[in-house]
Amino acid sequence: MAGYRSANSNATGINLDIWNPDNTYTKNLKEHYTLAPSKVYKKYLELKKINRNSAVFYIDSARFFYQIKEYELALRILSNIVELYPEHVFFQRMLAFNLLEFNFYTEGIEVLERVKNIRPYQGPSYRDLAIAWQRYSEHTRNNQDAAQAFAYFKAAVFEHWGEDSDGSEPLRMTALEELNHLLYKTDSNIFDLEDIQPNLLFSMPKDIRIVVSWNSRAADVDLHITEPSGEEVSYSKPLSKTGGLMPYDDVDGFGPEEYMIRNATKGKYHISLDLFSNNSIELFGPVSVSLDVFTNYGKKNEKHKKTTICLDKEGKNIPVGELIL
Repeated sequence: MAGYRSANSNATGINLDIWNPDNTYTKNLKEHYTLAPSKVYKKYLELKKINRNSAVFYIDSARFFYQIKEYELALRILSNIVELYPEHVFFQRMLAFNLLEFNFYTEGIEVLERVKNIRPYQGPSYRDLAIAWQRYSEHTRNNQDAAQAFAYFKAAVFEHWGEDSDGSEPLRMTALEELNHLLYKTDSNIFDLEDIQPNLLFSMPKDIRIVVSWNSRAADVDLHITEPSGEEVSYSKPLSKTGGLMPYDDVDGFGPEEYMIRNATKGKYHISLDLFSNNSIELFGPVSVSLDVFTNYGKKNEKHKKTTICLDKEGKNIPVGELIL
C-alpha cells in the first residue's frame, strides 16, 4: 500500500511497516530538510497556512519532526489537534495513539482522560487509559502509576459503563487478560484484589500476541495473520491447526481484535488488515489503527513493539508487518 515503508524481511524479531506519508506537504518538508535543515520548521509554518484545518497534516508533520529527533516540535505540532477538535473523539483518539507511540505518556493520558469524560459509557475509554497508564508505569517504575492502570483495567472488565455495556464481552475478556498481565509484570501486593474472584486471576503466557484497536466506530477493521505454514487466521477462520486463535470479531466498535498462540512454530508470521470504512474516511479522514505485537507475552523475556497505522482507503489484506520466530 502506498505510504508504507517495507519492514526488513530478513531480520529475526518483530518488523512493523512504518507509515511514511507520500503526500505533497511531507515531500516538501523532506526536501527542505535535505537542503536547509535549520529552515524546515519555517517551511512547516508556511504549509500550515494551507492545511490548518487538517488533523492528518499535523499527524504527518509531527511524525516527520519526530523522525528527525525534533521531539519538542513534534509535540507542539500535535497540540494543534487539541485546539481544532477538543470534543471530537475520532480525532482525540487518533491524537492519543500517536502521542503514546512517540512516548509522550502524560500528554497521551491527558487526551484519553478527555475522551473518557466525553464518552464515559464506552468501554474503550477505560481500556485505553489502562494501557496508557501501564506503559507509563513501566517507564517511571512507579507503583502509583501501576495502580492507576489497575483501576482502569478493573473498570473496563467489571463496571457497567452505560448504554454500550451490552455486547461488550470481547472487550471485557481482552481487558481481563491485560489486567492479569499487569499483575504478572508488577508487584501484585500493591493491588487490592479482594473484590476479584480468584478464578479470574490467572497467568496465561503466550509465544505471540497481536492486538489492534482503532479510532472510528463507523469503521470495521479486521486482523489477519498468516502463519508459517501458510494457513490464515481471521474472523472467518478463527482457529488454526497449530493453535493460533482469534477469539473475537468486533464489527461495531473500536476493537480490540487479537491473535494469540501459546506454542508457536518457528518461521514468519505475516500481519495484515482489512478496512471497511462505511464512509468514515470520506467524513473524517484516514482511520488510525493502534497495533501492538508481543513475543513471549507474560514471560520474563517478553518483547513488545507498537506502531500507529494510518489507513487512508478501504482494502483487503493490507500488509502492516511481520514477525519472525
